Amino acid sequence: MTELGPADTVGILRQPGIRARHTSSGLGWEQLYLAAQQEQPYRATFDPAPTHLLILHLSGPVTVRRGRGGGARSRRIAAGGLFLQPAGRDL
Repeated sequence: MTELGPADTVGILRQPGIRARHTSSGLGWEQLYLAAQQEQPYRATFDPAPTHLLILHLSGPVTVRRGRGGGARSRRIAAGGLFLQPAGRDL
């Protein structure tokens, strides 16, 4: 198995206005990738991730939307809240 990295975030860390402050890149972790970043608000669509994404929002509130079309659901997450994006689901 290879080390997980920014590519496993399906492009989230490549968005304009996102600056990673710390990451686990180079540590050889095969089952976990960790990144602490500062983000400006943005709107984007991401392909399904190959792994689960667990996101801790240190500030907020933040609105996230999962799914597409009529099956899409939005959720407002307060500062300190967690958001779990299951592998294989659109974000």
